[in-house]
Formats: sequence, C-alpha cells, structure tokens
Amino acid sequence: SLLDSIIRPMTLTILRQIDPPRKSLLLKFLYESKMIRRAEGNFLLDLSDGDFNGVRVEKISMANLSVVGASFVNSSFFAMDLTEGDFERTDFT
Repeated sequence: SLLDSIIRPMTLTILRQIDPPRKSLLLKFLYESKMIRRAEGNFLLDLSDGDFNGVRVEKISMANLSVVGASFVNSSFFAMDLTEGDFERTDFT
C-alpha cells in the first residue's frame, strides 16, 4: 500500500531529522489526517521505531491514537484525552 511503501519510510526518515517541536507538529498532523487514529475504515500508518523523543503535546484530544512501537522517551502529554489509544510496545521511559 501507499502507506507502507512511501509514507512510512518518509515519515521515519523525517522524524530522525527534525527537532522535538517539529515532531510534535508532525504527530498532530498525522493524527488530524487520520493516519494514526484508530477508526473503522482507517488504514493506520505503522510507526514502529518512530522517534518522537522529546515531544511536548498539551490540551488537545487524541482519542483512539495508535502509536504502536514508537518511542516517546522524555516526552510529555499534558491535559490530553488519550482514551482508547493503542500504545502497545511504545517506549515512554
């Protein structure tokens, strides 16, 4: 699929090259574009090994967020709705 063959490798490459504030913006964009929001009919972007370290996100809803296998070391989520999120194998240390 387009997500697996083009969008995933480009996203992972970009994540390695940008600073935490831009990673936060990219996370919001991916969520708002429904690429990492679990819902019937959505095709989810595989973010395994995605480097979201240092991300700071606050005061928004990201219900049904799916970031399986991504890394959020030294990140913070403040006053957020993360209900029904899928954080399997996600590193928050």
